[in-house]
Amino acid sequence: MNVKFDIEIIQEAIDSSPWFKDTPEQGRSQLACAANIKTYSKKSYVFQNGDSNTDIYCVISGRLRLGATSSTGQEFTFTYYNQGSWFGEETLSVEEPRLFGVLVLEESIVLVIPRKIVLSVSEQFPAMYRNIFIDHTLKARGLYRLLEGILFSPLSARLAGRLLEQAQLYGVQTEQGIRLDISLSQSDFANLVMGSRPRVNKIFGQWRDKNIVVMEQGKYLIKNLAALEDELELIDE
Repeated sequence: MNVKFDIEIIQEAIDSSPWFKDTPEQGRSQLACAANIKTYSKKSYVFQNGDSNTDIYCVISGRLRLGATSSTGQEFTFTYYNQGSWFGEETLSVEEPRLFGVLVLEESIVLVIPRKIVLSVSEQFPAMYRNIFIDHTLKARGLYRLLEGILFSPLSARLAGRLLEQAQLYGVQTEQGIRLDISLSQSDFANLVMGSRPRVNKIFGQWRDKNIVVMEQGKYLIKNLAALEDELELIDE
């Protein structure tokens, strides 16, 4: 559903985007004028596998999941999108159907910019391509690490890798350690690492007992970053 929204909030989202940080004000204003705001209800989809959708997106508020669902209903989560997350950039290089779906986990407000407008502005200010390419490459590297972990790493290493990934994206440094400024349940992490919730719960319990990762006010707090990084080197027994 399209909604009216303060142009200042739209402009702020674009101005703070890593994609457009080197784009002059003229270009960023063009993007803001072309942007729409849509509200998505819980359990709806922004797009699904096979859709020919050609927009790019930024989460203004809410929470979404990029993933795949098998014909039998089994789900796999690649990542979560939260406030400030930009996605959908692959449509800028090829007009092919979407490979994965973006499911709305809670009512979300999303900024939407048509592909043709982004391409038009990027032709005027090519630095935009470089920033989008860098961001997309970082996402791809994360996916490659995930696939490597699924194939070769024990669950504890996969979980540590996912936790470190979220810390890089949403971590806030505090006196006690790195707090994840995002709400993720153990079920969410189980989906991220393709493991069962009981096994994920057991690993988090072990890390809590070792004072590596604890929960504070509903958020994960990494108290010993070096120890968590060491978990990536563990060999499955």
